[in-house]
Amino acid sequence: MPDAIERGGGSELVGPLSDFHATEDVARQRRMRALIAQGMLPSEAATTVALSPAPMGISALVEAAQALDTAGGVALVTDALAANGVVPVWDRLCRPALGLT
Repeated sequence: MPDAIERGGGSELVGPLSDFHATEDVARQRRMRALIAQGMLPSEAATTVALSPAPMGISALVEAAQALDTAGGVALVTDALAANGVVPVWDRLCRPALGLT
């Protein structure tokens, strides 16, 4: 049985996989499909997407903070740190989430 189903032509995931990580995976797959549609070889598209910085969920972090969801916020920041490193996480996730520019 699938862990999630697509609804509305694949525009929305529902079910257990509709969390932050599944959204990031879907975004990577869409980026790969777009690159392949533009004529890039699938292997090159995979490499390009893999070498791109992982997207960071600013709105997810703000929502976790507003909901006082410490575990969720810590998980988001920890995952972003593992994927991107300290300086990019501070500049592209923490500062924007805190409203610092």
